[in-house]
Amino acid sequence: MGANPLVSVIVPTRNNEGTIGKCLASIRDQTYPNIEVIVVDNYSNDATAKIAEGFGFKLLLKGPERNPQRNFGAQEAGGEYLLFIDSDMELAPDVVADCVATVQREGTQAVTILEVSFGEGFWTRCKALERSFYNDEETMALARFFDKRSFDAVHGFDERLVGFDDRDLHFRVVNSGGKVSRSGAVIRHNEGRARIARLLKKKYLYGKTLHQYLSTHRGESNTRWLLLRVTFIKHWGKLMRHPILALGMAFMQLCELSAAAAGYLVGRLKPLRAYDNE
Repeated sequence: MGANPLVSVIVPTRNNEGTIGKCLASIRDQTYPNIEVIVVDNYSNDATAKIAEGFGFKLLLKGPERNPQRNFGAQEAGGEYLLFIDSDMELAPDVVADCVATVQREGTQAVTILEVSFGEGFWTRCKALERSFYNDEETMALARFFDKRSFDAVHGFDERLVGFDDRDLHFRVVNSGGKVSRSGAVIRHNEGRARIARLLKKKYLYGKTLHQYLSTHRGESNTRWLLLRVTFIKHWGKLMRHPILALGMAFMQLCELSAAAAGYLVGRLKPLRAYDNE
């Protein structure tokens, strides 16, 4: 392994012209000197592909969903390490450098990265509060940076899944003997203006393939965190400092849980392909 091994940053896209520019600019501005960027576009009908081409990064076309896109990008990647980010994310300048330093120092196979949400509106502030609880919890902070050999050994992302795919990959790497470290760098997640209807639709779609996730991780302790998020109790003081947002977050989570449960029931009664999400 060289001092600066190649890192492949893989970004799946689909009609993301509003956020992809800042996302790619944040990758371009990384302090780490040896990066390739692979944008895998799902045949966008807006300016997403044109914006990506303007950065001079590798642009591939692949559908029908995010996980096939990610796996295709990984297949085409030349890096020793893989970093998967979404098109609405912006990296602090030291993210890649810190991830590489972490795996080299600690000899691990994957790295979790601190995520903070930002955007406009009340529900976005509620989502940001919720996310702030997860970064310090072992079963909620999920890896985005992987040793490519470890990623390939577990066959990448499960293409049957719409939701819980990051969680699934993280714990399959762990269950195969991989170790996970934590980066001190930050990813900013642009939630835009969160709306309850859109959040419920997303959770409903996630719920449709939940039974497939559970079939892979049946009996594992990490699955209990999907319902019993003890972190809210452990850090109750933060909730008390933001009572209005805490109430909004509780209502939002109840709605999301109900939508996911409905999707789960539909998925059990009428199993669908992961990409039948329209």
